[in-house]
Amino acid sequence: MTLPVTPPAAPTVPTYPPVGSATFNNDAYAFGSSMPGVSAALGALAQNVATNTQIAHDNSVTALQAKDQAQAAADIAVASANFLGMWTGLTGSAPKGASVKHNGRFWISINAIANVALSEPGVSADWTSIGSSSVVTQRVSTNATMVPGVLYIAVNGLITLTAPAGMLVGDTLMLSNATADRVFVNFGSYTVKGVTPTPPMSIPARRGFSLAFDGTTLA
Repeated sequence: MTLPVTPPAAPTVPTYPPVGSATFNNDAYAFGSSMPGVSAALGALAQNVATNTQIAHDNSVTALQAKDQAQAAADIAVASANFLGMWTGLTGSAPKGASVKHNGRFWISINAIANVALSEPGVSADWTSIGSSSVVTQRVSTNATMVPGVLYIAVNGLITLTAPAGMLVGDTLMLSNATADRVFVNFGSYTVKGVTPTPPMSIPARRGFSLAFDGTTLA
């Protein structure tokens, strides 16, 4: 977590001399001469506000990612204690909280299932994916297609990342732009917070996002 930057001192604006003062000309000149310094100090304060706003944003993204990782770890710990194996070939009942592996992901049952063979993970609502919630990081320097659950750290600017097709409910897309330039994301047919973004969406320098798919939009 990054600590906020202490703001610079606010500028002191001298009192404007009263009209008719015997020293008006000299005092007015001194007042006017002080304005460039006042302007520079106000600019420094504005920059401090912008810097601290960015720090607050980055800290909030970090906190959300930490929350997701903690939840993923908790889910995986529960599922590991009730792992049934590969879903293909399983039959019989399964309790709520049982886990299986299918299509390269781990799944945990959110309902008691009468016959596992008739409830396919990724198709049936009896299961939720836990494999794609485990956050791993990957540095990326060229155009790439994103994988749910991976935090991409862009180390080259002006590259384009593309959202994958066939995302499942709960899948997350994450990006941290670690460059001094823009990077781009092509969300394809997905909307972001209910809005269709202009393709590709520009992600400013030192910014990022963590978006979860709810079955309708990324938010």
